[in-house]
Amino acid sequence: MFKTKERFLGVDISPSAVKVMEVSRKGKRLQVEACAIESLPEGIFEDFKLNDIDQVATALKQAVKTSGTRLRKAAVAMPTAGVIMRTLTMPIEYGETEIEDAIQIDAAQYIPFPIDDIYLDFEPRGASRGSRDSQDVMIVAARRELVDLRREVLEEAGLKCLIVDVETYSLENTFRLLASELYFSGDDMDDDNISRLNTIRTAVVDVGAYTSSLYVFQGERVMFTRDQPIGCSMLTQAIADTYELSRDQAKLAQRTSDLPSDYEPSVLEPFRQSVAEQLSNALQFYYSSGNYNSVDGIVLVGGGGMIEGLERTLSARIGVPATVCNPFSTFATAKRVNRHGLMRDASLYAVACGLAMRSLDR
Repeated sequence: MFKTKERFLGVDISPSAVKVMEVSRKGKRLQVEACAIESLPEGIFEDFKLNDIDQVATALKQAVKTSGTRLRKAAVAMPTAGVIMRTLTMPIEYGETEIEDAIQIDAAQYIPFPIDDIYLDFEPRGASRGSRDSQDVMIVAARRELVDLRREVLEEAGLKCLIVDVETYSLENTFRLLASELYFSGDDMDDDNISRLNTIRTAVVDVGAYTSSLYVFQGERVMFTRDQPIGCSMLTQAIADTYELSRDQAKLAQRTSDLPSDYEPSVLEPFRQSVAEQLSNALQFYYSSGNYNSVDGIVLVGGGGMIEGLERTLSARIGVPATVCNPFSTFATAKRVNRHGLMRDASLYAVACGLAMRSLDR
């Protein structure tokens, strides 16, 4: 009768670092119970495949230890670009069994891999806009090899993998926490605000180590994704080249802000402009794919949120307000959590937060 809902750890494995987060619910308020980030050496990933499971597992073990969490069950995410996602239209009367049967029959049309080599899942997403007699069904497929490698990392680190999610949907969970702050000044999400939110389009920009991902949200749902070939490692390389440093020295200079006085105009500003140009290009693909020619706001997640002034550059280039993701401003924090560090690194925890939040919805 008094059994509490089981929580699990959100684990985000990216090319540059491992992030872990534990979230709980205290009445109506959410609380960060534990979190930590552990850096990874370069070259760990190649085409979404982990090259050194032992190194990643060691980093994950250390992150779990540093965080102080006692949870040993976890959720992990696949990178969006490493999965295949398609929206199919099916008769509205189809239930899960009929949907599953139809997907199994037609999977070869949408998935360029043998059905035995992939994990396949789906989610009904409600009535189609074009017809009351049809429903949209999102299917997601990932190669078994890539999924199993992440599960193996968790197991080697002493964790049990309960869920393998996709970064897209993890960010959807986190974005729900941001929506009221972004557009409704922190007001509760009542029916009127939810209805208004469904008309709003937000560009969520995840600037990673090697690529940047654009997610366009319509309300609280991702409607468009696109990757662009620019990431934070390019800024590190520019620092190394400009000031004749090794990459390790350049990384240290970034962390300590020990950079020459001409760093911003000579190195940082050109990089910010390059990111803004890449985002503008990605948005043009979005505009050409539908009936829209604008977005209402921009949210920075990932390492891009740590780049000083990037949100101002994006706002000036795209012409809409831009902000750095911080879903934790209204969270409580456990005593063992360094709140200052959490606020500083908030954008880095966007995926891990979304994964941890899944345990509160089950």
